[in-house]
Amino acid sequence: LVNEGLITPEQALEKRRIPADDLNQLLQPIFDPDGKAEAQKDGRLLTKGINAGPGAAAGR
Repeated sequence: LVNEGLITPEQALEKRRIPADDLNQLLQPIFDPDGKAEAQKDGRLLTKGINAGPGAAAGR
């Protein structure tokens, strides 16, 4: 947003701009959908799962 001129650097650093709990989601690795499709096509897809983590609903 700063690079696009929509907010100032100071605004970007303000508290609560991004809730701390949301930072964890932003820092988690994700798979490239095209890479996944290519691996599946080539028979290199090792496993599948669901987008969930144990304890997330319980807050542990």
